[in-house]
Amino acid sequence: MFADNLKKYREEAGLTQAEVAERVGVVRQTLSKWENGSSCPDIRTAVVLSHTLQVPLETLLADERDENEQVTHIKKDLRRKKLVFGTLCACSIFVFIVSVILFYNMSIFSDEYGPSPDLVCGGEGYLLLDWLRLPLSGIVALISGAKYLEL
Repeated sequence: MFADNLKKYREEAGLTQAEVAERVGVVRQTLSKWENGSSCPDIRTAVVLSHTLQVPLETLLADERDENEQVTHIKKDLRRKKLVFGTLCACSIFVFIVSVILFYNMSIFSDEYGPSPDLVCGGEGYLLLDWLRLPLSGIVALISGAKYLEL
């Protein structure tokens, strides 16, 4: 990473943050932020840094992590995404099942005191759609989550 490389090559050159900052034309705190990784210089300043430290710009910008570390990082990220996706699936299925059970156990289908509310509200089909709104929103969230996680 740039921050690690900057610190490494600055120390190898035997320069302090203040000396490098003065040569580059920034304050020491800015150089400290670059070495901490909290900010990065623009490309022109990075070129001046590479000349100051006598290191090629490509070397200064290179990611020196080995391939095994990168593969491990990618596998961990994929495992986390699969866990999130599986949790979303399980929650969506649970909400769907609970909604269907609640719909079929509603007492409005056996109303003995007058017209049933399902007829007043537009029929059983309308009520089914109304009750399925919750699990369908879960499925939509699941699909959009899959797109977000790029699975």
